[in-house]
Amino acid sequence: MRRRQHSRSGLFLIELTIAIAFFAVTAAVFLQAFAKSHTISRQAEELFHAQSMASSVAEVLSGIPASGSGEHTQKTVSFSAALSTYFPEAEQAEGRDGARIYCDDDWQVCAPEDGVYVTSVFWEPDGDLWDVNITVGEVRYGTDPDEKDSGDKEPEEAEKIGTAQEEGGEADYIYQLPLRLYCPQTGGEVS
Repeated sequence: MRRRQHSRSGLFLIELTIAIAFFAVTAAVFLQAFAKSHTISRQAEELFHAQSMASSVAEVLSGIPASGSGEHTQKTVSFSAALSTYFPEAEQAEGRDGARIYCDDDWQVCAPEDGVYVTSVFWEPDGDLWDVNITVGEVRYGTDPDEKDSGDKEPEEAEKIGTAQEEGGEADYIYQLPLRLYCPQTGGEVS
């Protein structure tokens, strides 16, 4: 009889080991699912805020009345003036007609050195139309992800976010909104 009791305790230990292993594997799968759901939730939140920011910029630019002169510089000044009116922290892009608007972690417009996200707006004339490209992405600080914390480096030029697709590379942005705005060439009359 003792033999049967001894084998029962061995069988119990094997069953207990299998149950613990099963629960450990199940817990690992659920932890991975929870971690992935957090990442997906954050990406969805970023996309929502990026779409809102691009929409705001598009509304500002599309609400500018046509200058009537058809001159490239006058419309560029109008775009820049409108953006700086609604987004006082906006900075002019170097080398192209455009601007950048930086936002902090809470998507509030801020100074470039405090920016976590950047909205790049570039425009160029195309006959009676203006091609406007609005991209929203994260500010990149170089190859080392810890460089932002060091405080001794300025952010990389954010225009790379908006121009990466034009150069044939893959763009690294959260949201992109291309627009074609009408700008009459003669006297402001719509034909």
